[in-house]
Amino acid sequence: MDFIDHRKPVEFRQDSAAKKIEHRFHGRLAHAIPPEALKAIEKYLENPAGIDDSGRLKRTARALLSQYCRLPESTIRMFSDRAGIFQAILEVYGHDPTDILLATPVENHFINKDEYRESSVGNFYSWSPFFNDCKGLLVRAARNKGIVYLANPNPLTGSIYSTDEIRYLLERLRERMLIIDETYFEYYGDSCADLVRRFGNLIIIRSLVEGMMHEEYLCRYIITSPANLSELKDSRYVREPGTVSLAAMIEILRNLDFVKGQIEIIRENKISVEARLRRIGVICRQTPADRLLVEIESPGEAAEFLNSRGILAEDLSSHHQLENYLALIIGDDRYSNSIIEAFQTMPKVFLSKKMVNQPRMILCRSSEAANALY
Repeated sequence: MDFIDHRKPVEFRQDSAAKKIEHRFHGRLAHAIPPEALKAIEKYLENPAGIDDSGRLKRTARALLSQYCRLPESTIRMFSDRAGIFQAILEVYGHDPTDILLATPVENHFINKDEYRESSVGNFYSWSPFFNDCKGLLVRAARNKGIVYLANPNPLTGSIYSTDEIRYLLERLRERMLIIDETYFEYYGDSCADLVRRFGNLIIIRSLVEGMMHEEYLCRYIITSPANLSELKDSRYVREPGTVSLAAMIEILRNLDFVKGQIEIIRENKISVEARLRRIGVICRQTPADRLLVEIESPGEAAEFLNSRGILAEDLSSHHQLENYLALIIGDDRYSNSIIEAFQTMPKVFLSKKMVNQPRMILCRSSEAANALY
């Protein structure tokens, strides 16, 4: 398969908005998004008042997103920020107080608004953070009357619910709203989005090219039934993306070969980094997202050490069942070499976790399945 050569530098004026934006992206990829998207950002940032294209951009973005998702526009709604999505869902489908069940370990996105401070947030833990337990989740959900949330794939653990498993849950959670967070679905190559045609108790949350786009210009969207979107549209938390985000989104959707190339590089380097780290005694787990899980004695100190050397690492020890793990964000060849160099110089006391025998996890679907999304 031929991909655009995204390792080749793209030149912008040194004082241009795009150049400044490029420097704000993670240093793990030579170029985080297509050059056309950076140029679109540059155009609208440098002349924000002189261009009134918001209506045209919204129409174009909706049409392209519908084509990308292979679903009608009536099932898709764009949001400007992630917090707004969760608060809109709570406002419409939550009752104060309401029951929220998280299939953990996951980040809790339902805790940052005062008006929902009395809501009950429960946690369901499978027997292992790396494997699913649908029947156990249903037993725990039987005590809930509100919202059930799960990330698929889970960026903290790499666990994946198949479409059949999600259908199984939806058929038995008829009185509850099931929120599926597919933020990293582009790395995995599969989605349950087509189930919104059949189930009215399903809301899917996504980001476009998560991990490749600066948070300020990232476009979020949800997929659900037209009836649910009709209920959500009047929420005071519904805010559509701004002009700059829409312009970038359009160019990303028009240049998906570039995105495929970036994801393929991340896949290849995840395998390479894991193999190289194992040679020096570091225990790793693959995930379908843009990261490796590293089992380590002192994840907090190790993450701080790596971050100080320009490596993106997240301490996961605050999550139950992940007390000895950190998430290592993977990038291009240059960045991958920096990861290995950092681990080679890391104090051994951080790495002294004993090797244990654990079942290997399937990375994700085949490349062909992932490419079929585009």
